[in-house]
Amino acid sequence: MAVYKLPGNQVVCIPWEFVDYYMKDADPTFVKVYIYGRRQCYSDNPKCNVSDVALALGILESDVLRAWKYWEGKGVVSLICNSTDNPTDFGIEFADLSCTSDSKQGPKENAKPTYKISDITNKETEDHSLKEMYTHAEMLLGRTLSQNDIITLYGFYDWLELPVEVILMIIEHCVSMDKKNMRYMETVALSWYDMGICTAEKASSHLSAIEKKSKAKRHFKKLLNITGRDLSDSECAYIAEWSENMGFSDEMIKLAYEKTVLSTGKVTFQYMHAILKDWHNNGIDTPDKVKTEPKKAVKKATHSPKTKFNSYTQSGDYDLDEIESMALRQVAKNKEGF
Repeated sequence: MAVYKLPGNQVVCIPWEFVDYYMKDADPTFVKVYIYGRRQCYSDNPKCNVSDVALALGILESDVLRAWKYWEGKGVVSLICNSTDNPTDFGIEFADLSCTSDSKQGPKENAKPTYKISDITNKETEDHSLKEMYTHAEMLLGRTLSQNDIITLYGFYDWLELPVEVILMIIEHCVSMDKKNMRYMETVALSWYDMGICTAEKASSHLSAIEKKSKAKRHFKKLLNITGRDLSDSECAYIAEWSENMGFSDEMIKLAYEKTVLSTGKVTFQYMHAILKDWHNNGIDTPDKVKTEPKKAVKKATHSPKTKFNSYTQSGDYDLDEIESMALRQVAKNKEGF
């Protein structure tokens, strides 16, 4: 049998109520944000800023905000506003989950009911919007609904109390991604319920945000010549940092990309970030300023252990650009000799 042991006092306290009642139904990204927030409670210099959390976890700032809003809606935390002018400037107060542990059955207090198809049919005669929902659903899916399909959709309407219009928007959204499985649609419906997306207006706003994110991904994949795969969450976080927080144009990001490929031979987001962060810190925000950027020098190492690679004596400063040019010339020379 497996045994769990804790080394010394190097622990972060997570309430067992959170693990038993809240974690299993939450988005994994939301769980990461919660645990990271708990960790900061034990830090002498806590990182509470939304951008700091996003960079630390390799996610988007919008995901951090959604996570805290989600946990606030579940009563797990309270958001304390620090500034009326900045909606992202807030403090986090973690709730005492033990106060409700005896009576709570989980985040969704009423378990999913078991429906009979005969009961649903009777409901259709009373509520004509249900029949319309099934008709439109069949048109969107391009097939006749099975009894299980009907029961699942009715659950969205009755159990989750989502309006017919919102349910149809969920179906249309899933179909647009070629996800026509009802189990997947139920996952999306539960996610929307958890985020409080219960009106057509909120659903439309949410879908617009998703499309904006997807469009941005396509745009930057083309800009950075990335093909055959999607951008990871950490890569999206880097891009958001460059374009939104640092305010770099596509031209500057492309220039950083070109310098990265020239130096490393591949797309390395960490390397690009180092370049752009340096430019940002030095107020370099146009290609012309890059051209006039002071050349950086490599200083003589004074404490490096001697090896066959560095046992010689160095003197003076060396221009990185000149070293790079020399290396490229040597590569070209080697190719000619080959």
